[in-house]
Amino acid sequence: MTKRRPPLAERRSAIAVGETGPGQVPSHVFSITADASASAIDQSAGLAGALPLRVGGEGTVLAVDPHGQPLAVRLFRPTTTRIVLVGSPRCAQLIAFRSLATGARVAIGTARPQIWTPITAAAPPGTVTVGPVDADPVEPPGRRTRPLLYLDDAPPYGAPPELPAGRWTTILTIREALTHRESELLERADLVAVQPLVPAEVEVLTSVLKLPGIDERLARLPADVLTVAHRRGVRFGRLTVTQTEQHFFGSALRR
Repeated sequence: MTKRRPPLAERRSAIAVGETGPGQVPSHVFSITADASASAIDQSAGLAGALPLRVGGEGTVLAVDPHGQPLAVRLFRPTTTRIVLVGSPRCAQLIAFRSLATGARVAIGTARPQIWTPITAAAPPGTVTVGPVDADPVEPPGRRTRPLLYLDDAPPYGAPPELPAGRWTTILTIREALTHRESELLERADLVAVQPLVPAEVEVLTSVLKLPGIDERLARLPADVLTVAHRRGVRFGRLTVTQTEQHFFGSALRR
């Protein structure tokens, strides 16, 4: 029998986070570089049998650290992966667009299809589909050579939609605002990514995620900083976009 991996909210990190001033990114918590070996990054820190979500090494680049090195996340695993993004739909589209380089296909469940026009315009034909949140399960399922990234843009109220599940399938749930209604969603997540928050949102996040670096400083970060929390700790990076990405998604900032 497979042991249940503890939710992100129950995990702890040994990373020490020092003091930083308002608007500063605590640079010493960046320890991930593009050429870091998987074994160094991916040492087991959870229950036996856990399939860790790799942060660092190869993967989808979410941001860059102060040294200009990519902050990359291995988005896909041979199990269902759940990610929560507290930020803008443009940031979600930027992540989805970059995931296409790994061979992924993207499906979007939404009640507002018009805001997803940029990703459908930017992506190669047949790689991105947009449908209603109550649509039938996405077919075919994800596989190692063709993983599935499902963007869950369902409204934060009402009955939750039926989401795809299975091997090589990652669900990225977008929240443009964070309230206590999302507490359970955060608890179930394998990874949480947040753009700069307001103080009330930081209060919600700190009540759920007991990790060093998840504190009131998240409300004082520059607008282009992306904070990534996973079972090993917290990382910070700055969003940078290419000329092509700028054309379709703008700066992808939250505000």
